[in-house]
Amino acid sequence: MSADLVPSGADAQSLDWDTLLSDISTVKMNVNTTVSSASVGTPGGGFNSLTTNYALVYTKGGTGDYSGNQLNVYARSNNTSGIDFKVSFDDIHVADTGTGWTGTDYVAGTLTVTVDQQRANGGLFTIASPTYSHISQL
Repeated sequence: MSADLVPSGADAQSLDWDTLLSDISTVKMNVNTTVSSASVGTPGGGFNSLTTNYALVYTKGGTGDYSGNQLNVYARSNNTSGIDFKVSFDDIHVADTGTGWTGTDYVAGTLTVTVDQQRANGGLFTIASPTYSHISQL
């Protein structure tokens, strides 16, 4: 899974989300762990750890003023030979305030999330390509 934000302006929070997602690169689940291809963030369990309840398998927070913003990836077994993933873009940064003003923080741009797979093909194993469906969308 990878996510990309193309900011539509130069506001600080949009740029922080863009940096966060770029730094992560790709989140990969294997048999035992779920990690960032760039070796950042907090890895979690892999395929063998899944149950029918969602579990946090990867997380990475923002930086500086936006350190509370996080990308969280959850996964569960759906009991039909499949895996359900839930990707959460948690934005918990509170807008700043000053004397006589209240700032606004927002994220503006185009967000793209891509899900793909690596599978055995040839040799001892050939695994059919999986099917994808949305459980819910943004």
